[in-house]
Amino acid sequence: MANDQILTVHNNSLLHIELMNGISITKEIQCITNVKNDFPFGLIDKVIQNKEPIQRETFKDFLFDPNETSTSIVFEFELNKSGPIKILFIYKDEQNNDKLTQPFYVIVQPQIIISGKELPVRSISLQTILSKSLGKIQDFDKFFEEASKLKFNFIHFTPIQKLGLSESLYCLRDNTQLNDIFFEGEVENEEKLVRFKEAIDRGRDKYHLGSIVDIVLNHAADNSEWLGEHPECGYNLVNTPWLNCAYELDKVLVQFSDNFCDCKTRFNFQPFVHNEAQLNQIIGELYGIVGRQNLHEFFMIDGNRNKNELEKAYDEFNSNRDKYNNKINELHWINNDTNAFEYFYNHCLDKIGEERNGVQIKSLEFVSMIFKLFHGHLPNKNDFFGKMNQFIGTSNDRWRNSVRGMIDLGLNNVRGGIRYEFIQCRHKAQKRIKPLISNYFAVFDPNDKNKIFACNGWIMESEDPNEPAPDFTKKNTYYYFKRKVMIWSDCPKLNYGKGPEDCPYLMKHMTKYE
Repeated sequence: MANDQILTVHNNSLLHIELMNGISITKEIQCITNVKNDFPFGLIDKVIQNKEPIQRETFKDFLFDPNETSTSIVFEFELNKSGPIKILFIYKDEQNNDKLTQPFYVIVQPQIIISGKELPVRSISLQTILSKSLGKIQDFDKFFEEASKLKFNFIHFTPIQKLGLSESLYCLRDNTQLNDIFFEGEVENEEKLVRFKEAIDRGRDKYHLGSIVDIVLNHAADNSEWLGEHPECGYNLVNTPWLNCAYELDKVLVQFSDNFCDCKTRFNFQPFVHNEAQLNQIIGELYGIVGRQNLHEFFMIDGNRNKNELEKAYDEFNSNRDKYNNKINELHWINNDTNAFEYFYNHCLDKIGEERNGVQIKSLEFVSMIFKLFHGHLPNKNDFFGKMNQFIGTSNDRWRNSVRGMIDLGLNNVRGGIRYEFIQCRHKAQKRIKPLISNYFAVFDPNDKNKIFACNGWIMESEDPNEPAPDFTKKNTYYYFKRKVMIWSDCPKLNYGKGPEDCPYLMKHMTKYE
């Protein structure tokens, strides 16, 4: 089976894998799979990508030994748990080192039993219901009866938890609390769960209806108390500091939007936008407002702020050259100012977008690059810092042009949003309900950067062809600054990090929810 193939099988199937004796991967071979236990997919991926060493002990809970015959090596597994199964093998190579094969996948279809009868997956006839329109829980039976008469056998509920201020169906204020709208008076959450389960059970037993419900794991509502208490669970301006430049842009755009909605701008057509001429006036005004913010400063290098660290690195290089050897060997191709500057611009800069004039030069990379540029020696300090200032000037000029282009793109995206909502759809601008310009950040406390969160959304086009669904909060991508995110302004994006250990509270909260 090719690495990109996926095998789909019925529940309670027997998976038989047979390898011929003597092929290269059969020496001390074992199978690694999540057939019986939950699987550390992230760890496996790190190992496959050579970011972690291969150690069999790491996978001891997921290792299975084969049955051997005179001609073959056999693995057999009973597949009685629905969901994705990941399978790969660990073996010894000719040098007796542990190696991993690429994984392949088996999807075990769910076994659906309704009223004692199995319902094949392909026979599902499903009706989606907007949960908050169902009414009180005692009235659910009326809906179930109608759905059953129409020959549906499954009900798909949108989320049933407490909603945020916008009351958008997927904007959840508290994932662990059921929506009060289903119940008369005040009811404890445990009692809510009991009553809701009773209603679902009646739908299954009396009306032969299965049920599924959407869960929301990627974002919360912008009035979620638990997120305010645990700000590490979102992408805020402290744990994602490169978004500071985008927030500064967002602030002035949102302020203008609010003023427009309140009829406090100079335009006599507010709070409406009727045509392209009026839209052009708005965008022209925004260019002036944004231009006065000097947002390019978030991308500028201040030589004086970097000089002390680079001087320390210069002195250290002369006394401890060995620390730099690996980096120097990587830079064998640097032999002139042109390729040295490209390396400086693309690899020597850090903290871009985080604070005004706060871009840092990475000392190890810079000193190693200068050593290679000067043909295997460091120049005197005057020439060293002269080259630094030369590169800083060129970099700052390039960034000014880049920021100008990003602002052009951002305001063009603002233009497109206003055109669609207010000219093509003919909406009236209203704060919270239909703002002229959607906010990209949810501000729980404007005086605490920990509590200013990037909102979630989606993008129509990735800038990286190798990453069609990129993390648009990622460092050095600038999707928020370019206003390229189709934003959900009421939903702060949740930050799981790279594994459960990166945000324990969020994992605990969502595990309880799930």
